[in-house]
Amino acid sequence: MIQPNLNPYALAKSLSGVHLIDGQLVPSVSGQTFSVKNPATMVEIGRAAEGAGQDVDLAVSAAKKAQRAWAKVPARQRGKLIMECGRILEAHAEELGLLVALESGK
Repeated sequence: MIQPNLNPYALAKSLSGVHLIDGQLVPSVSGQTFSVKNPATMVEIGRAAEGAGQDVDLAVSAAKKAQRAWAKVPARQRGKLIMECGRILEAHAEELGLLVALESGK
């Protein structure tokens, strides 16, 4: 499992300029990004990938493919996987909270 990163600037930098599509961190088709700033300090936290229609098409296509596979997974197994997702989110709650606080200027 990935260990939490409690430095929100380092975390933001590691996630800069990418979308999460089909389980992969990928740049936008155009390669364009925009600045994400802490509104309290106007310091750049990171850069967000600038999505457009082609990025949406890729994400929707990946989601449709994933949904077909997910529908074939037995309900009990889906429940176990969802519980595992919750456990992972809980393990990263502090780092996500720090990142959200930084992004919102708190």
